[in-house]
Amino acid sequence: MCGWVGVFGGPVHHADLARAGASLATRGPDGSGERVFEHGGLRGGVAHRRLAVLDPSEAASQPMVDEERGVSLVYNGELYNAPALRRELEARGVRFRSRSDTEVLLRGWLEWGDAVLDRIEGIFAFALADERRGRVLLARDRTGVKPLYWALQDGELIAGSAPRALLALRPGLGATLDHVALAQFLTLLWIPHPRTPWEGIRKLQPGHALVFRNGHLTDRPYWTMPVPAAAPLEVAPLRRALREATVRQLLADVDVGVLFSGGLDSTLLVRLVLEHRSGPLIGLTAGYDAASQRLETVPDDLVFARQVARADPALDLREVGVDGEASAALGVLEQLAPHFDDPVADPAALTLWQLCRASPDKVLLSGVGGEELFAGYPRHAALRHARRLASLPPPARRALATGARSLAGGRAGPLHGARRNLQKLARACGSGSPPHYWRMMSQLTDHELAALVPAAASQATAELDDLSPRLDRAELGEALHFDRTQFLPNLNLAYVDKAAMATGIEVRVPLLDERLVTLVAPADPTVLVGGGTGKQPLRAAARGMVPDSVIDRPKTGFGGPVRRWVRGPSRAVLAERVEAAADTGLLTRQAARRIYADAATGRQDLALAAWALVCFGAWFEAYGRRGERG
Repeated sequence: MCGWVGVFGGPVHHADLARAGASLATRGPDGSGERVFEHGGLRGGVAHRRLAVLDPSEAASQPMVDEERGVSLVYNGELYNAPALRRELEARGVRFRSRSDTEVLLRGWLEWGDAVLDRIEGIFAFALADERRGRVLLARDRTGVKPLYWALQDGELIAGSAPRALLALRPGLGATLDHVALAQFLTLLWIPHPRTPWEGIRKLQPGHALVFRNGHLTDRPYWTMPVPAAAPLEVAPLRRALREATVRQLLADVDVGVLFSGGLDSTLLVRLVLEHRSGPLIGLTAGYDAASQRLETVPDDLVFARQVARADPALDLREVGVDGEASAALGVLEQLAPHFDDPVADPAALTLWQLCRASPDKVLLSGVGGEELFAGYPRHAALRHARRLASLPPPARRALATGARSLAGGRAGPLHGARRNLQKLARACGSGSPPHYWRMMSQLTDHELAALVPAAASQATAELDDLSPRLDRAELGEALHFDRTQFLPNLNLAYVDKAAMATGIEVRVPLLDERLVTLVAPADPTVLVGGGTGKQPLRAAARGMVPDSVIDRPKTGFGGPVRRWVRGPSRAVLAERVEAAADTGLLTRQAARRIYADAATGRQDLALAAWALVCFGAWFEAYGRRGERG
């Protein structure tokens, strides 16, 4: 993986490009380069930071330029079908000077033009500048594994791998905060595309391309996520696609390890990797103390990870302990905040960062995407119950949500999981008229969000309603489409990219391989969930390769001991951070205090909402001060 930034259609100095590139240094610790466009029909320039995974030689350095044709490329990603494309191009007489997939992309565009987007398969975000003709093509991969941010200002396009690089080149882009986006962040923990925290910066949707020429920008989809339909999903083709996806994504000139939870997805990946190559294979897993585990309702991943490792000596299990104290979490957050310029408040980001720091391997495989692709979240199995509750008259729904406060969903004890789930479902169905599907993953009710950010809450929720189906008639296929096109790229894939690249580690996601997605996404959603449990086809495909105890274990959703942080002995330090978030003037202090108090006492399971307030304060300290205050 890498990081890049560019200015197209306007002047830029080499030193400014170098400074902007330096802001992306952790994304590419192995090399750097800049290029200013000095001739032809395009003004501007690009900067690149390199993480060398394929062909570490200088021949694969970026920006990569074809001087004869006047075309330059900056690229972040991996093309898993690069070997096949190289052979096809060589058969057409194309000559290569490196073994990199970067050059495959460059030569492919020179041969096929923008149609190269229909041929490349992998994870990528790139800018390809035709300097002589004054035209730029930018594109992001199909599922949104790699990020691409852009801004159009006075006929000039600024784009790159992270907002901080754009701000380094054009500080004025940070002048106006997007209050609607920040309101959405506070309730979802993430910001839906195309919004970012700044009104002037946008993130490109997955599967989209931008064409820039003569000050004009065109945004078009080159690929669309298949809509769930009635296609069959048989075990044999699924198992074959899983094997092929895993083998494709082992393409590297460096060692590859696995992020290993001991769950179905990561255990299946381990088995598929070890089918293809002999061990040892390093698997990184997280361990939490007993006090943290007591506040959770899901089984301890570490028990299952150790079980799998004992049965397979080729798996070299590396355990990383995660401190359950809030003060330790804040120490990690302060190091991560500069990398989360487009903020994501999932506490799993802190755990992932610590795992990546401990990795001796430069590339790690992850099971991210399995829940969205195969309907693995509890909300997928609970959707039919949510439909019934959402169909009740508004007074009944509001009464249900009010009464749910007595369940004390954040307190450990008898029926903890049932109380928490019932409270969360009642809160989701009690908001909105009518409620929409996105509220099943929202951390705040409409009333709580309106009290916290009164000026922006209404528009924030209205936009989210437009993005997702009504809950009283939502079908699983509609819910999955929202999860795959918004939730997945803006939460899980976003925090994985940001946290891993903060350590210079590339994370690959075989369960989101294009060929696998194309097979599974159009499948009949009813085959995915059975007996109140999701991922049925994946479980069937894993039988015989993965222990039944792992296949049949309950779904976990830990990620980080956030409830321990909020309710533990050092919770006062988080309360101070909530006060600091309110000091920005962008939040209502009393509402912020109320959210944190409910989380700290366990009256409601609002630990994630409280953590979002803390993350908001950290983000504002790192980036928000350059913009307006409330």
